[in-house]
Amino acid sequence: MATLTSTWRRRQPEATALYRVLADHLATFLAQTFDDETRNSLPRFVVRELRDFLDCGQLSRGFCRVYCEACGPTSGLGTSSSRFRANVAGFAHRVARAAWPTPLLGWSIASSLTSRSASGCCRCRFLTLAEITALLDTWRQQYPNLITARRSIGQSIEGREQWLVKISANADIDENEPEIYMETLIHAREASAMMATMRCMEYLLSRYGVDAVITDLLDHREIWYVPVMNVDGYEYNRQIAPNGGGAWRKNRRLVTGTTYGIDLNRNFGYQWGFDDVGSSPTPSSGTYRGASAFSEPEAANVRDFITSRLALGLTTAWDIHNSGGL
Repeated sequence: MATLTSTWRRRQPEATALYRVLADHLATFLAQTFDDETRNSLPRFVVRELRDFLDCGQLSRGFCRVYCEACGPTSGLGTSSSRFRANVAGFAHRVARAAWPTPLLGWSIASSLTSRSASGCCRCRFLTLAEITALLDTWRQQYPNLITARRSIGQSIEGREQWLVKISANADIDENEPEIYMETLIHAREASAMMATMRCMEYLLSRYGVDAVITDLLDHREIWYVPVMNVDGYEYNRQIAPNGGGAWRKNRRLVTGTTYGIDLNRNFGYQWGFDDVGSSPTPSSGTYRGASAFSEPEAANVRDFITSRLALGLTTAWDIHNSGGL
């Protein structure tokens, strides 16, 4: 695991100490779980995953990938799922005791790493829509100068609010600073993108005044967040699969008969309907673009908010996704 720790030694000292602890725990975990041949094939993959999610303190993402691939019916890694689950649980508990200084509210590393859906694939314990809303309110109470009270940019097709917050020093003041817009869950099943973004939001809030880079960033930027863009689709996944595993992607517009949903990521105006490869004209398709550009209120609300900020400093908009059943 020398590569693992050497990559992180260049980080700030307090983070480097944590990374070394995690690297040690990971090395023990791999030694307990896999035979020599399998273990030797894993480090490069694991290092890449760890670098991705540890940068945001997201301890679930990469290990759920490892868990799925090791326990899945076609994994071929030659280890029993019960043994693997026991070792994951032990690793998770060790990590939990040494983990990030400000763990995400309501997030249990051990339970999320060892939970499984009925299909046998592991599923993280993602925050629900109600929990996300409550967490935004909690952060407002904890960091009133750094995050605004949530406000709606508009309602979805089913009447739910699309909540927006801003993170910045003097958050309630509209200062003359460059602005960034970020959103997640435009596709309702991409919950780990939301979790990673929420963890990064918490990191910004908790490290202001402690970390010089974070402090400088929030002193000179205004960052807007819509954690759940597709509110109806995300809530629908919770309703149909309360224990995890919901895979609905689109919004919840009734298109025709019993066919629901517009792919909100194909409903924006730029080159809408350019061809039938990047999007589909078929309502049953997962990439159905809708009857017209911005036909969906969720997409139109985002358009209207971004348009309202263009003259006030908004320069960048990010739509954060994930793939691969994470």
